[in-house]
Amino acid sequence: MSALEPLCDYCVKVDLRPERPSKQLPRKDKWSLGPGSRIKNSRCPMCRLVRHVFYEVERTELDMLHARLSERTDVILEWFQASGPGGRGAFYVHNTSEHWICFTGKSDTHSLAAGHYYLQPKLRSELEVSRVSRWLSTCTSKHAIDCNAEGPMTFEDAFPGLQVLRFIDVKRNCLVETQSICQYVALSYVWGAVPNFRLTKANKRELSVPGGIETVWKMIPRTIRDAIEFTRMLGRCYLCVDALCLLQNNREDLELGVAVMDQVYERSWLTIIAACGHDANAGLPGVREGSRKFSNLTLDVKRDISLGVYTGLDLLYRHSVHNSRAWTFQEHLLPRRAVYFVDNKIFFRCREAEYTECCLDHPQPCGPGVTRTSLLPPTVYMSEPLIDFAIMLLYYTRRALTNQDDVLRAMEGTIRRFSEKIKCRFLEGLPTAALDAFITFQSSNWTGLHRRTRFPSYSWVGWKGAITISTQNINNDWLRMKTWIIWHKRSLSGITNLVWDPAANELFPTVNPEYIGYRERQPFRSLPALGIITSRTTPTEDLTFDMARFTYPLLQFWTLALFYKIGNIDVFKAHGDILAEGGTVCGQMWLDGFEETTFFESEGMFEVILLSECVPDLYNVMLLEWNAGVAERRGIGTIKLSAIDKSFPPGPVWKEIILA
Repeated sequence: MSALEPLCDYCVKVDLRPERPSKQLPRKDKWSLGPGSRIKNSRCPMCRLVRHVFYEVERTELDMLHARLSERTDVILEWFQASGPGGRGAFYVHNTSEHWICFTGKSDTHSLAAGHYYLQPKLRSELEVSRVSRWLSTCTSKHAIDCNAEGPMTFEDAFPGLQVLRFIDVKRNCLVETQSICQYVALSYVWGAVPNFRLTKANKRELSVPGGIETVWKMIPRTIRDAIEFTRMLGRCYLCVDALCLLQNNREDLELGVAVMDQVYERSWLTIIAACGHDANAGLPGVREGSRKFSNLTLDVKRDISLGVYTGLDLLYRHSVHNSRAWTFQEHLLPRRAVYFVDNKIFFRCREAEYTECCLDHPQPCGPGVTRTSLLPPTVYMSEPLIDFAIMLLYYTRRALTNQDDVLRAMEGTIRRFSEKIKCRFLEGLPTAALDAFITFQSSNWTGLHRRTRFPSYSWVGWKGAITISTQNINNDWLRMKTWIIWHKRSLSGITNLVWDPAANELFPTVNPEYIGYRERQPFRSLPALGIITSRTTPTEDLTFDMARFTYPLLQFWTLALFYKIGNIDVFKAHGDILAEGGTVCGQMWLDGFEETTFFESEGMFEVILLSECVPDLYNVMLLEWNAGVAERRGIGTIKLSAIDKSFPPGPVWKEIILA
């Protein structure tokens, strides 16, 4: 056994007695470890753990904004008594994300640990099925309805519009069809570029014969094969996998299945999240013999004291390819209980608890919540549905689509459940009860948005790139006092209707202020007074442009149009200043599709329209580009209220806008 390296002069001062009696307070909870350049070359075991934290930061945070170890003049180590994994104590390197230095547990995996010694010293090569089963048993027997699908319920209520539900019967090795409510496991995975055996009209009969799956076993990707084995290990009978349970060459079957995919995952007894690797051949590490190597998780720092670095599920998952795909968004978000295979580790998460094979189980585990890494987990409850939907869009729009036409289809089930909760209809991905709050979306990653054709520019679905929506304006007071546009939609047949029509949203509880939506409206009033008539809101019925070039409804409305120059453009962030007469900066504009058009090369005037009031003294504005009588959005920004009488001619003018 090799000799233990001594702690350095800095780390020897760190208190390694996490459970010392409180009477010995005050205790020191922060320690300076000196400059990062010193730690980088230190042989001290505690310094080595700090180096490993920075390795994890570099490995898991692609958008890392933290200073690297060598750049830090003073590295601070902190102790948190109840903020580490499972609400237990852990060390934290100041100004990094959720990478914790934890004490090693002193018991086997069958023990519970509420104290500060809980990190597993080693990770076995094969998963411990009995432990996963224990997590599932605890959830199914002790947790409330949040973790268990509602019942009893008819098949039609559970899976509206679906004729049958197909599963792989892992005991008989064949496909089965059912119209009854039963327990099943669902698989969420990334297809990738590997050949993926699929269910078709031609092979459906053969696969439905007992043993049919065995005949094509070697043609099935490794992840699906491992999921079949894992389902057997858990003693379950049915597994739902999209490639083998939806007819891939039958459009109607696919569309019906995709429409209820949110229900399929939410109502599953368990969902397997296969977030290792890049494609369907990555497998589920730990299920198959030899699929995962044995590894040490901790390091001895003193006699009888060892620690290791723990990185949480949300941070590891954020780094995965699974997290980069739009189709897997609701599959990750909606299941009531899920086992995650990520970073060659296994995690379990339900609505009330979270476990991992890397730590001893807490007797009273914490449920998932908002973390530094993710705001997503609580949104599934839809307690503030419009705000929760805005948060979901922040995460969904970061993800990639192979087929851009799937942008709404991949969110169809989620949008349907929000529509039911909010009690209003959606228009091209926008909730009609609060359209003004959602139409001001902008890029969230400082690189601008790129046009997605065949979808409207007025909605987030018409743009590729991560978006953010200001949630401070999602409330009834703002809708009542700070918005004025009466939105109409023009159908492909040329008929105009109100976007928000109480008669078409008869379930919306107008008298209940807990539901956010339009009720009373205020007419447009400007300061300073402009001396122009701004009262018209009714749409022009007869227009001459050709609707045949569109595949979606257009917005038609009246508002104030203004004309300014745009200057001081940052070509890297697609951002510019709005300039009034005399070159005075009167606002700012985020430019959409900046590198895709010559529109922004003009040195002339740009037309912007007022959308709503923003924070005090500011209007939300949209930049327009016109083509054959129809406008498209080319940017979103703000201008000062005092700037509206400083427009270049012909503005300001009250104008009807046709927006595609």
